[in-house]
Amino acid sequence: MGGSPSPPAAPLGLAFFQSEHTTQYSLPAAASIIVALPVVALHLFLQRHFISGMLSGAVKA
Repeated sequence: MGGSPSPPAAPLGLAFFQSEHTTQYSLPAAASIIVALPVVALHLFLQRHFISGMLSGAVKA
């Protein structure tokens, strides 16, 4: 408690790219890709585990 403030969450951080009168769409688009890239990479890496878990849970005993 009382330490340095934590960085904002991704949607709030993306909102900082928007100003009152103008929006540069290239900066939020690039930041969105950077935010989504680790999630997509993790899904691709663990995809076989997701599929095997879904199939094993779908078997009726």
